[in-house]
Amino acid sequence: MFIRKLLLALPLAALLSSPAPASTVIVDLESGQTILEEEPDRAVDASGVAPMVAVYTALDIMRERSRSLFDMVPSPWPADASKEKDDPEPAREIDLATLLQAVLMNGSPEALAAIPAALGMTAEEFSAGMNAALGRAGIAEPKFAFPCSETAPCTTSARDVSKIAVSLYERFPIARIWGAAQTLEIPGIPPQQTANFFLERSPAITGIFVSPGNGQASAAVLSENPRGTEARIRRLIAVELNDPNPGTLRERLTSLFLRAYRDYETLEVYPAGTVAAKLPVFKSSLEEVNAVVPLPVYATTSRERMISEGSKAFDLRVSYSSPLIAPLKQGDRVGELQIFENGRMIVTAPLVAEEDVPLGSFLSRFIDTLRLALGQDALH
Repeated sequence: MFIRKLLLALPLAALLSSPAPASTVIVDLESGQTILEEEPDRAVDASGVAPMVAVYTALDIMRERSRSLFDMVPSPWPADASKEKDDPEPAREIDLATLLQAVLMNGSPEALAAIPAALGMTAEEFSAGMNAALGRAGIAEPKFAFPCSETAPCTTSARDVSKIAVSLYERFPIARIWGAAQTLEIPGIPPQQTANFFLERSPAITGIFVSPGNGQASAAVLSENPRGTEARIRRLIAVELNDPNPGTLRERLTSLFLRAYRDYETLEVYPAGTVAAKLPVFKSSLEEVNAVVPLPVYATTSRERMISEGSKAFDLRVSYSSPLIAPLKQGDRVGELQIFENGRMIVTAPLVAEEDVPLGSFLSRFIDTLRLALGQDALH
């Protein structure tokens, strides 16, 4: 308890210093905002999280090729010559789910090396697929290689790794279950133990992957604030790359998680389906279309600012390309909700039409055509 109080009392500058990490971020999953960071865009050695990147790539390729997690592939583990007489024989085949879970849990070298062949690909083809998948996750000019080596290093930033971790969580929920497991039983080989040492320390840690590494420690960790409290469940992803010591990585991320939960709050600005604006529409029998948020919209701010500013903590704006012309279908994108804090845009969310907007009569369309040609009421 004393240590926890001491950590909470430390200023942020102290937590983000001595020793200085190469690249660190903590991201709120619901708002998508980066809460705490240091050198977030600095490219560093990311070989410690290469297993997580490989699993993400494999799941992306499998979805594209309609492959099943239950497809059987050759087991990458050789028979254990030291096993006892009555021990089960090693499995000659395992399903893809078991292979990928072993990679995500502890970066099993045998399982990691077997991924391309399990997907019917060469290492070069898998490397190309990896960079294509990372590009779709929002990473500009990804340069990962498979496998990572001195001649083909894997370098990226904590911000980019956080994008992969967030996409893994959102697109492939099964990975969260894999990453939260402590043991994986595979016939004929010793149980696979997780490398995520945070799982043993806190019930709030629920994945995704951590690799202490050899020499340089890297981690991508998912945490939820403890259930059974009045506070709404919050989910954070912390990434740290290239820390010089696994022990300091453990202490720093624990401290930063505590700081993020204590000093920041994520608020639901709009529930899904809320009308955020009424936008003028032309050449329709309707004069306006309700612009709604299709998904809940969240924003994160410091608790200090939330208490002092209240409803003024955020500035909400709507951006759209005028003029909006009928017909529009329900769900068509009509604009964007922008949330600002201190003049800085922190969250964006799409706005869609709440209902169909049909074409108007010939006369109304003709009048609107003249109005648009003359520039009247067309710009907003």
